[in-house]
Amino acid sequence: MPEVARLGDTMSCGDVIAQGSGNVFAEGMPITRLTSDLTVGHCFLPATILAGPSNQQTVFVNGIEIAIKTDIINNAMHFCIVPPAIHPGPPATVAVAAATVFAYS
Repeated sequence: MPEVARLGDTMSCGDVIAQGSGNVFAEGMPITRLTSDLTVGHCFLPATILAGPSNQQTVFVNGIEIAIKTDIINNAMHFCIVPPAIHPGPPATVAVAAATVFAYS
């Protein structure tokens, strides 16, 4: 049972999930959705979107598939300040998610 990703949860690269649903929550935090919500931090400029792939594809929030632990951010080109470089993003995954809310497939 995969844990549900939420606003404020962290990615394996150090990014933080920066968006989530405005009206659906897990443990008091907005639930994050794939292909819709962004991560920020680390060095990603611009922010990167949670891309999946989620294998559960049965739980939706606001008509969009939710993000779960181990979903990845896309490998979009971004700019890192230190060291200064433009390069594709790493294959980072959701590392921390809701401890008590799970998505069933």
